[in-house]
Amino acid sequence: MQQRVQSGAPTAEAIRSALEKLLGSAHFAASARASRFLRFLVETALQNKADTLKEYVLGVEVFDRGPAFDPVTDTIVRVEAVKLRKRLGAYYRGPGRGDSLIIEVPRGAYAPAFRGKNVRGNSRAARKPPPLSIAVLPFRDLSPGPENGFWSDSLTDELTSVLSRAPRLRVISRTSAFAFKGKAMDVREIGGQLGAVMVIEGSVRRHKSRVRIVAQLTEVATGTHLWSDTFECALADTWTVQQDVAEAVVSAVHLELTLGDRRRMSKRHTANPAAFELYLKGRYLLDRFEIPAQNEAMALFRQAAAADPNYPLPLLGIARCQMNLILLGVMPPKDVVPHAISALRRALAVDPELAEAHSLIASIISRHEWNWSEAEKHFQLALRLAPNAAEVHDDYATCYLAPRGRIEEALAENRFARQLDPYSPQLARSHAFILLLGRRLPDAEQQCLQILKSRPEDGFVRLTLALALHGQRRIPEALTQYERLQRDAPSIQHEAYVADIHALCGNPAPAQELLQSLTKRGRQEFIPAMVFVWLHLHLKQMDEALAAVEQAFQNREYELLIARVGYGFDAFREQPRFQALVEKLGLH
Repeated sequence: MQQRVQSGAPTAEAIRSALEKLLGSAHFAASARASRFLRFLVETALQNKADTLKEYVLGVEVFDRGPAFDPVTDTIVRVEAVKLRKRLGAYYRGPGRGDSLIIEVPRGAYAPAFRGKNVRGNSRAARKPPPLSIAVLPFRDLSPGPENGFWSDSLTDELTSVLSRAPRLRVISRTSAFAFKGKAMDVREIGGQLGAVMVIEGSVRRHKSRVRIVAQLTEVATGTHLWSDTFECALADTWTVQQDVAEAVVSAVHLELTLGDRRRMSKRHTANPAAFELYLKGRYLLDRFEIPAQNEAMALFRQAAAADPNYPLPLLGIARCQMNLILLGVMPPKDVVPHAISALRRALAVDPELAEAHSLIASIISRHEWNWSEAEKHFQLALRLAPNAAEVHDDYATCYLAPRGRIEEALAENRFARQLDPYSPQLARSHAFILLLGRRLPDAEQQCLQILKSRPEDGFVRLTLALALHGQRRIPEALTQYERLQRDAPSIQHEAYVADIHALCGNPAPAQELLQSLTKRGRQEFIPAMVFVWLHLHLKQMDEALAAVEQAFQNREYELLIARVGYGFDAFREQPRFQALVEKLGLH
């Protein structure tokens, strides 16, 4: 796709032509590492994403250091950048001295510059100026008693959300910012690792009905405090303080806002302090992926929605809890999905610009209703409303692109999301999952192993690793991972995976016993039909396995999302009943 360029700037085609000539020279042909480094820098800049070229991103994407890469202790990016600049200099002093377009990597930066000899000075790749990047670090909690602990994290979340609505301001995702919670590090070092130009930090102290908030804005490069202030207010006025902090930040960085920009930034979803606090408590619990926490969070969201029926965020929270309970295997999708979608439609009726609601409803429609045109419409709205929201790009990749077989596009979306949010565990998991769906099984295996070095307790990643090994027919290794999953996090699904492998190895007894037990239990409680699919399949009971797949369709179970690309479904592909089902799923 041809890029639009500023007058006098080299065109994207000219830049790519110069790049290919340069990489074909003796200076670069002998170094695959330098060539890969330079190509990544140039292509990222030409995609209008030069502001994402940070040490962490380069270490992971170019030098294969994995999600645990720490730029502070591993200097590979800086070392290779020095070498790259020397190669470029040698090329332009030698065979490239007559080139009409020069590619440079300025000192102190990784975003390349492109200079035509007939153009005065350096001009950046044809793109808009990158937005200012800012990180809101977790506010320290100075409140007496642990019951107020949610306030500091909630303030950080809300302030991040408000600032994200400002144009030309790229706010680092909360998951990356929260990776530094409680770490005794200089804010300049944290800001550098996050790729932020500025950092907001502060503290919160709540006592009874009063809140004291201290906040300051620091320039990462110099350590200069650009702004600081202390606010004391009644609990009901916390939103006003958040707004004051956001406006002070915008003023300190000299951003000019239109009336529409100011309207979006000042949007207040509720004026009811009780509803606001109930929502914050529920949001605090939502991140705990456990059944009791999800049930407690849902109760709080429902109370918040009852306190203010026009408050859209609790409705969004209710839908998230319901989807989490489906993933935890305790609620049948066909009974829950209509309620979740209804809650999200009510939220969007109140605020049609709620990007998170558009993204979530698109994900639900993809996973459980398989209405691809409707899902695409909501995803595109979400991407337009929140182009720098990593979770939206991630949902689009995993729930829409990859299941439809568009693996390279899904990997590109995931890559961009990880550039926006480099410390997100979820995005690292998604990368491994997309590789698995793309049948790049050795790559998926390596990605999982990298993640498990720092997070050995991550059950989703261990399951993805087991599936990658299983798909490579490395059955004993896969069994080891399945058994560890069942030992660390006992569940019906994990027990079934272990039984399936034993059946595959010629020992059907565990699968037969589990099948009999689950059939009996299924008369009193919900057991996902997909569990029966794999048990019947590994017991070589094809008719029963197909009947279970059809039941999963009736239940609207999310595993059918990957029916087109998942290798586990290969055994069914020649079956007319399965082909008819795939057609109903819109995945043919």
